[in-house]
Amino acid sequence: MAARSLFRTMLREAAQVDQYNFRNYAIRRVREDFRRNAALSGSEAATALQEGKDALEVLRRQRIVGQLYPAAQSVMDAEASRAFEDAAESVIDPVGGAGR
Repeated sequence: MAARSLFRTMLREAAQVDQYNFRNYAIRRVREDFRRNAALSGSEAATALQEGKDALEVLRRQRIVGQLYPAAQSVMDAEASRAFEDAAESVIDPVGGAGR
């Protein structure tokens, strides 16, 4: 149960990283590390859980530093937000008819 909570917390923190490349790297790394350690038990699992907690603290510090020194928005982030807006406009509202 503690591992699942740690996993969700780490994914939430990773999703809040400002820069596209760092954000995707952090999310990918969290998922891969948890998949790799899923079969551990006993003292190995406890050690991996403690390492995960340490990694969470590093991720939190990295997110804070990233917010202190903001960078320009990535082209990938701009594309993703534009695609989201286009998709939202094409959705048919069941109450009001066509999109926005």
